[in-house]
Amino acid sequence: MFIAPKRILLLLLLLLPAPNSLLAQSSLAESLSQDDALQDAAIIAVRSALGARKQTAVVRRSTFIVEIGMYIATYRGTHNSRTLENIQNRYAAARAELLEPRLPATMEELVSILEML
Repeated sequence: MFIAPKRILLLLLLLLPAPNSLLAQSSLAESLSQDDALQDAAIIAVRSALGARKQTAVVRRSTFIVEIGMYIATYRGTHNSRTLENIQNRYAAARAELLEPRLPATMEELVSILEML
């Protein structure tokens, strides 16, 4: 039996509900892979959403993918609905404060896009 790679399955799942949103996600994923300022905004927003202390600048210890990976793992390891709601509220506040319109409206969307990288 053929087992499709994880990325192909993820893309198929994303295509089914809303094909136009896949284009937007793909465009954002491309921007995230190339734009240092957007990467910094994503790191700051995710850190804020997860409850880390306020941060105005990013000091990278490694590549963006490695740096953001631990935050993705933390978010994915959270299962309590109240905690996820608080994370979303903090993400929305951080996103508004950063004035970065390219970041998606929800933390879940951002994490899904980051996982595609």
